[in-house]
Amino acid sequence: MSKLLLEMNANSKTKEVKISPVGLFSGYDGRVYKLNETTIAATKQRGLDIPLNIEHCFTQKGCAAVGWFKLDTLELKEDGVYAQLELTKEGQELVSSKTYRYLSPEFSVDGDRNVVTIDAVALLNTPNFNLEINQRGPHYDNNGVQLKQKDSETKVSTPNLGAGTSVPQNQNLGAGTSVPQNQKPKEENEMDEKELEQLRKEKEELSKELKLQKEFNQKLIDDLKTQQLDEAVKANKILPAEKELLKEMNIDTLRSYLATRQPLGHTKEFNTNTNQQAKEDSAYAIAANLGWGEE
Repeated sequence: MSKLLLEMNANSKTKEVKISPVGLFSGYDGRVYKLNETTIAATKQRGLDIPLNIEHCFTQKGCAAVGWFKLDTLELKEDGVYAQLELTKEGQELVSSKTYRYLSPEFSVDGDRNVVTIDAVALLNTPNFNLEINQRGPHYDNNGVQLKQKDSETKVSTPNLGAGTSVPQNQNLGAGTSVPQNQKPKEENEMDEKELEQLRKEKEELSKELKLQKEFNQKLIDDLKTQQLDEAVKANKILPAEKELLKEMNIDTLRSYLATRQPLGHTKEFNTNTNQQAKEDSAYAIAANLGWGEE
């Protein structure tokens, strides 16, 4: 699995590092993103190097940078976004020791899921993007229209019709009117039917692949939740009985919630009322994060 993800190269100090997928892609959590050269231009326009933080700043260390991606080296390539990374002393130790192995970009997005800017990159061990799946997916033209396989190989794109632009329709021909030379013969119409049938089959196959991909994504998310909850139990941040309820949170909310949890009491002798109150407070916090109110 590691070869499919954005993985740090601990042996390279100046080589460009891939920090994000490009084009249309989605994460394990199901969210879709669209990133192109406009994103790179907007990011460079800010004039700020891109910070490398730890676990999206969800740790107790806050949001101190452990490295910087040089803005003037930010480049959009066919297989991803690249930039040269300068690690701090702490960052070099974390990467060389493989305390953290993967990268996860932080985006600002608009309402249409276009990535406006790349704001930061995080070091972590549970990344959200699977590059091989993204690169194997469908191709899209400049207007966001999915291309056929033969079109995507030749980079063909359809023109964008502006607002108010109409597409000519076939006119009704009266008696004695000759048929235009560009009218399709019967053989071509039959070919169109075959192409339509082929497109229907391709659509069905894509729907099946999408369903399998969603199931795969959900399993990965569930596994990540289980891993984080097990670690939280070992760290005495939550009670074992809380795990099933906490699994109902989405992955980002769960990460934020666990990052704010303090270890529970460690002593074997404790006051029963105090322990009961701790359980009630914990249950209330979980309900609040799930959006449940008092009835």
